[in-house]
Amino acid sequence: MSQLISELGSNDDTDINTEELPLQYSKSVIAAIQEIVPGEDPFDSPDFNAVDYINERFPAEQSLHLLDEVLEEMRVKLSLVENETQQLVRQLAINSQIGQDSLQSAEESIRQLSARFQEIKVTSGESEQRVRAITRDIRQLDTGKRNLTTSINTLNHLQMLTEGVDKIRSMMAARQYGELAPLLQGVLNVMQHLSRYTHIPQVKQLSDQVLQNQKELEQQILADFRSSTASLATPSYQLAEACLVANVLDKNVRRSIMELVVEHQLAEYRAVFAGSERDGWLTCVDLRRKWFLRAAVEFDRTLAQMFPPGWKVPARLAYSFCRLTHEQLTQAMALRTADIDSTAILQAHRLLSDMESLIIQKYGTSFTYEDLLDNSNEKLPKPSDVSPRSPVSATSSAGRFTPRSEDVSSVAASNSNAGEDSQPPPAAAPSPYDGAITSCFLPYLHIHLNTLDKRLGEQIERFMSAVKSYSFDRVEEEESNVMPCCGELFTLYKNMLVEYLRVSQQGYGLPNLIAIFQRRLREFATRVLREALPQASQQGFGTLPKDMKDISAIISQVQSLLVREGGESLRLSSEEEVRKVCSVLVSAEYCAHMTNKLQAKLLEKWQLAPKSIPDPDAPRKVLAASASSAISSAPSNISLAAEEELFHAVLSQCILLLVGHVESLCDGYLASIPKLNWLLEQTGDQSSYVSQLSAHLSTTVPLVRYHLHTSRKHFTRFCDKLAAGICIKFTQQVYRCRPINSIGCEQLLLDCHALKAVLLHMPVMASKVIRDPPVSYTRMVTKSLARPELVLQVVMGEYSSPMQLVEKSIRLMPDLSLADFQKVLELRGIKDKAPLLESYRQRTSVESDASATTINSTTTTTNTTNTATVASPEHELSRIAKLEKMLKARRLI
Repeated sequence: MSQLISELGSNDDTDINTEELPLQYSKSVIAAIQEIVPGEDPFDSPDFNAVDYINERFPAEQSLHLLDEVLEEMRVKLSLVENETQQLVRQLAINSQIGQDSLQSAEESIRQLSARFQEIKVTSGESEQRVRAITRDIRQLDTGKRNLTTSINTLNHLQMLTEGVDKIRSMMAARQYGELAPLLQGVLNVMQHLSRYTHIPQVKQLSDQVLQNQKELEQQILADFRSSTASLATPSYQLAEACLVANVLDKNVRRSIMELVVEHQLAEYRAVFAGSERDGWLTCVDLRRKWFLRAAVEFDRTLAQMFPPGWKVPARLAYSFCRLTHEQLTQAMALRTADIDSTAILQAHRLLSDMESLIIQKYGTSFTYEDLLDNSNEKLPKPSDVSPRSPVSATSSAGRFTPRSEDVSSVAASNSNAGEDSQPPPAAAPSPYDGAITSCFLPYLHIHLNTLDKRLGEQIERFMSAVKSYSFDRVEEEESNVMPCCGELFTLYKNMLVEYLRVSQQGYGLPNLIAIFQRRLREFATRVLREALPQASQQGFGTLPKDMKDISAIISQVQSLLVREGGESLRLSSEEEVRKVCSVLVSAEYCAHMTNKLQAKLLEKWQLAPKSIPDPDAPRKVLAASASSAISSAPSNISLAAEEELFHAVLSQCILLLVGHVESLCDGYLASIPKLNWLLEQTGDQSSYVSQLSAHLSTTVPLVRYHLHTSRKHFTRFCDKLAAGICIKFTQQVYRCRPINSIGCEQLLLDCHALKAVLLHMPVMASKVIRDPPVSYTRMVTKSLARPELVLQVVMGEYSSPMQLVEKSIRLMPDLSLADFQKVLELRGIKDKAPLLESYRQRTSVESDASATTINSTTTTTNTTNTATVASPEHELSRIAKLEKMLKARRLI
């Protein structure tokens, strides 16, 4: 073995110097080499161990006879590796020489290339100098040409300006406006080109002459219009050409010309329909309309052709007419305030509104607020000073075409906001004609409101008279038994709202109308619906407030009836009164629903309504004497919730009447319970009072359900209150059944289950469609009758000691009061109650202090589990189980 190792380690014949070769590599390098050139030779492994390899080749002594073969194999492999290594070394030496030669060749090429670049750089610099010298001459020639061209053009413009000024003077003297218009436009264009040379005296002099000619021309054209307007009946060719010249001049000239023409056209109208004249009153509005239609048609046929279409003179004439009419009507109403009535306002508003619509239809698409802004020289107010919706105010001067500051500023605000917001513009822009005349009626809306209030009061009086003679007949199931006056009232409300929105510019002063609606709704609820109830039901109300404003007092009076538990129940005398109460109930429900819808509609209109009167200064000056009767400011809260609550209170009173009526007929059957003999020897069928009670409910409840077929939720409320009242009275009567034995308790328990079955079936008694009662109703009945059941189970039990009675009462009824426990002792016939009452008080106080919450949450579980596991003798359990089997056999539980 040692000989093999020594021969493997001998390498004296090789030519390779192993000390200079990097035979040790890192693990990462070795792993990369194995990944690129994988091999299975164990000598290639970095973890090669010679001893392990030899032991693997010669695992036993018997395998040593192969030693010579292995040595020969190793020598051959070593020779191959040495040859391969020598080849690699030689190839590495050859490649190294080749690389050095290539590097030297590349360096020489770079030196030659650098020298070539230097030559090119020198050559390009010389070329650039030659090109710069050539282009210098070209630029000088171009500058000279441009200066020469500018000088020629300037001289031509100066010549044109000199000739134009002379021609303008001559044409002005001859009033040749047709030829003057294009010439003046050309001269003004030339002046724009020469504006840079105004520092030259000759140019400055010509510029001053042009400005002087413009001023003189403006004065001359205005003088021509003033002298010709009075006798102008047909279009003048000379004035038409003057309008072309005015188009070139300042826009103030156009505005002055239009003011002259409009003032002349409205001169007759201003004199005939002045506010102090007889024809200026509201009853003569139709004459105004006819005058304008005749004048507008005549103007369109004759003088309108004289003006350029862009001036929109017919549209401006219509706008000035609207402004003048607004001013005259405002003045007329201020002078004759006592003669204003709602009929005159409505009639005049209808005619004027139709005329505004006609004008909008003809001119509204072509004449907008932007046209007013384009021709206005007034300083615009801030957009914040303008109300959200400002109808046309009075004119600042009679018949002059001057846009309102509110109108113009609203346009300016909308234009500025359009640049800031990226929201799309509205579908239709507001028209200047919208409300231009009819807004004069806004300060007098209180007159119309007083009329509406009076109409509602008269209508409610008629409703009161009609209800007294109204026949509440039986209705079919497909018909509604809502009182007709309810639908008529809300139809009248709808018509009044539409009419008021039309007169008030879509809702100005709407809170005042809402106040009237609120007051009349309260009056309708108390004086119509409540008065329609049977007279016996009125005993629960005190005297109503005379001003009808104390709504909380009215509701509290109605709700006071709902908490009445003692005393004699109200009883209806006939089936007709039952139908009447049901009809009032359904009517109150309808009114509450319509009141809620009316509130939503009013709130919607209030959000879109103007919050301030347009042009407030003018109405205050005109109406200074009648400021006390002006429309009040808008309230901060608009709500009909109190009125809706009042209708619900009337509805609750109707339910109370129906419940009281049915309960009053049941009182006699329930009152007979203590009068029966409860010292029984055996139980029998259900008692007679249960059968009588069931028969009574089967005749009265279906009648109520039939007349409440359109209001099933309130029929359910009726059943809830009726069943709760019967359960309470039944429990009270159970406490009064003395003396009583255990058999009597079993009979009462049987009656209790029978009564529960009757009450659970009560909502569908005699119904063609059988439905399960609501879960809440079933839960309420079960919970209400659970107390008498538990009381009877405690009373009928047998106890070996008095403390067992106390413990069983606490288990079954943890919330039993001390007074009710005393009644339980009285049912048991115990005379010495003081010790038991003291024990019960101590036990309940300790347990309530320890775990009051736990007791309240586990009452239901205790009620069901303790029934079968109370500490009582075995024969008591057998008796209760026998009773339950009997009840199940009779299908009572």
